[in-house]
Amino acid sequence: VQNLVDIHKLDKIGTLNVLELGAGTGRITKILIDEGFRHITAVEVDPNLTQFMRERFHKSVNILNINAMDLPHQVSPKSVDIIISILPLIYI
Repeated sequence: VQNLVDIHKLDKIGTLNVLELGAGTGRITKILIDEGFRHITAVEVDPNLTQFMRERFHKSVNILNINAMDLPHQVSPKSVDIIISILPLIYI
């Protein structure tokens, strides 16, 4: 996971808007924060995990408790620079 973030290091990393799909417990979210990303929206469908994320990250991450299919109604595509999702890798 760490290498995935290293590959995407850019000059203005702190200004990029990141959308994380399937945030779960925030493992990837924490790495993103540690790497300098400051504008993170995490999407998680499970209400228990969403609450855990809210307690863990307080106000440093925008956390949405929605299904990714509802995402276009909640987040403007023009407001996102990078989309990250570890979910597809689970099935490989």
